[in-house]
Amino acid sequence: MKRDLPLVLRKLKLKVEDTLILDIGCGKSVDDAELVKMGANVIALDFAETACQFQRERGVKAVCADARELPFRDEIFDIVIASHVLEHFPNPWIVTEWMRVLKNGGWLIISGPCGIRCDTYCDEHFWNFDYGSITQFLFNFSDIAVSIKSSQQDELIVAVRK
Repeated sequence: MKRDLPLVLRKLKLKVEDTLILDIGCGKSVDDAELVKMGANVIALDFAETACQFQRERGVKAVCADARELPFRDEIFDIVIASHVLEHFPNPWIVTEWMRVLKNGGWLIISGPCGIRCDTYCDEHFWNFDYGSITQFLFNFSDIAVSIKSSQQDELIVAVRK
């Protein structure tokens, strides 16, 4: 799945320069290095050391850790991104942990598969949200949710403000 985090942040009209961003489940995406070039302070997080090493080789700070227990203090990040991550956890309430490290007024951006049955798409997916169900779920954490049109038909992108 191709990510384009700089485009998503532009669509949300979010400032990138001098912003502290956590990218949960960064994988081997080049987006984080692009955000660093744009002036963001990015911490890429993944449970796979190979993904973290990939990010470090591109000048991105990387932390190898579990997204269920983030090794950061409360309310430190301006933006938290979880791109194609939530569907891999059996309990979607993991979002509580992600919101914990987000500053008041900060944004959590979640993207994932949309409109595809879990059993036919990927046996590693526990969830398949549509815009209605993910937005309704995220209203447990915020009263402000924004849907962003993805360039990929089978992907949803939703942002909530803390």
